[in-house]
Amino acid sequence: MITKRELKQFQKQKETSLPIVVQTYGGFVKAVCHSIIAPIAGSVAVDECVNDSFLKAWNNARTYKGEVEQFKYWLGTIARHVAIDHYRQYKRRLEEEIPLAHLPERATTEEESGIFRYLNVLDELDRQIFYLKYYELYSQRELAEHFNLSVSSIDNRLYRGRKTIERAIQKGEIDDD
Repeated sequence: MITKRELKQFQKQKETSLPIVVQTYGGFVKAVCHSIIAPIAGSVAVDECVNDSFLKAWNNARTYKGEVEQFKYWLGTIARHVAIDHYRQYKRRLEEEIPLAHLPERATTEEESGIFRYLNVLDELDRQIFYLKYYELYSQRELAEHFNLSVSSIDNRLYRGRKTIERAIQKGEIDDD
């Protein structure tokens, strides 16, 4: 728990107080965000949610009027609301903005069959990113614009997706013919 002095510094938006608050409550805020956003969007989205939560807390620091003991719960409420907003954005993207709202359940060619065999181990958003990247040949920049993510987020999702596929092959979940 932070001290009363550190809380006052945070409320006055003194930059030296932010790392203290992040270090003290970062795990708690991450757990709140993870419980809401990870099932639909993965760990990269959780990190973005945590960052957005602390940014929102920082921007609203002057409005906090409670005691030090309740500060953690104030941060948790902010994180919960930010995570719900992120959840809704990801869900909307998956349902509305993506032209491949649902990838075909059955592959129509032998080549597609191989692709879908690998993609099935990924979550829905990553599956669509992989399909567009490696089958439709979109660039990372095009994918970032399409999914309203940063290029580095796309790169991270592609990297982690390849690792997920590699682990699935090693575990025997996918036959690598």
